[in-house]
Amino acid sequence: MSQNIFDMKILIVDDNFDFRSTLIEYFNSKGYNVFGAENGQKALRLIEENHYDIVLLDLNMPIMNGMETMEELKEKAGDTHIIIITGKENPEKYQYYKNGCILFEKKPIDIVELEMKVKNLLGALKRRNTKNIPDDTMIELDINSIYNFILDNIDDYNLNADMVAQELGVNKKQLYARVGEVLTISVHEMIKNLRLLKALELVNKGKVSTIKELSMSVGYRDAGYFTKLFNSCMNIDLNKEMSNRIKRLKINY
Repeated sequence: MSQNIFDMKILIVDDNFDFRSTLIEYFNSKGYNVFGAENGQKALRLIEENHYDIVLLDLNMPIMNGMETMEELKEKAGDTHIIIITGKENPEKYQYYKNGCILFEKKPIDIVELEMKVKNLLGALKRRNTKNIPDDTMIELDINSIYNFILDNIDDYNLNADMVAQELGVNKKQLYARVGEVLTISVHEMIKNLRLLKALELVNKGKVSTIKELSMSVGYRDAGYFTKLFNSCMNIDLNKEMSNRIKRLKINY
């Protein structure tokens, strides 16, 4: 008998009682098998007792924060998929993707859109668990393998879906299917988003001194195009941000 997605378990970990209760109530109303925990420590105790297919995880919590919880989850429940949900301002999403989260949602969330993403992910997991799929197909590869390859080659101007598919040993159709059903975005969008997130990290950490250097570091040859793209997608004035960064460095010096 095939596994129903509504039999699969979701754990919502958030110290805000109202937010946690709202999510639990909404997902319950849609028929999901959902549970709650108020902090990372409680979540880990529940995970020791039961398997959860998806964990919706807050970052800022008492006792054990989101990053600490993620690290423990990787050790104790490596097949559990983590979706970060946080109200933290300007979080460095790159680090969380690299440490195992599959999606990153910023509060206030669109609960309808979140439910659709969760449904897509559970559907992908159900197909992986119930079909006789060869090990070398895309469905059997964790989405983090895609993230890791993109991040390892983030400065390569030629990085595209063909390169990702070739590296992972699958065809483009399998790659598009895996990314689309899990993340609800295209491979091109994933590469673009990770380039921009990496750029933001480099700026915040003061790793680059010019926009040209920054654009080349994340795979864009045209600094002008990169600046417009960054400003539009990240809602940050890159020229102003770089100027302020240089001023702060001079003051500190």
